[in-house]
This record gives sequence, structure tokens and C-alpha cells, in this order.
Amino acid sequence: ADPALRRVLTRLGEHAGEPVSQAALAREAGLSPAGFSRFFRRAMGRTFQAYLTDLRLGLACRRLLETDERVADIAYASG
Repeated sequence: ADPALRRVLTRLGEHAGEPVSQAALAREAGLSPAGFSRFFRRAMGRTFQAYLTDLRLGLACRRLLETDERVADIAYASG
């Protein structure tokens, strides 16, 4: 896979619940925001925002199943 894509996906995985700027990730990948958007959609088959939403939902579901944390706390932590 593309090294820039790997860096972006790693960063998202490590910081999924935190606020994330698509523009900042674009800079990390060495692309303009519009170029990053096209690059991400081509590489992943969906938009950046759709991917981020799915990632956060998956993490929240896992925490709901595996922990006794309050739903509100998980929702807040999941972004």
C-alpha cells in the first residue's frame, strides 16, 4: 500500500476518538485538501468522513461490548 495512506490510517487508528483535521492529514500526506480527498476516496472506496465515522462507531461498539463504561462516556470518547 501507499506509504502516505499507511501513515494516515495509522494516525487515525491511534487517535480515532480525538478531533481530527482532514487538512492536517492532507499536509502529512503531502497533498492539498482536495487532492487528499480524491486520493483517500480512490484508495479506500469511500470518503474520508465516512471512513472516520465507521472507525469511530466500531470502536464505540467494541467498548460497549467489552467494558462497563457508561454509554455517555463512550460516546464522548469516541468523538
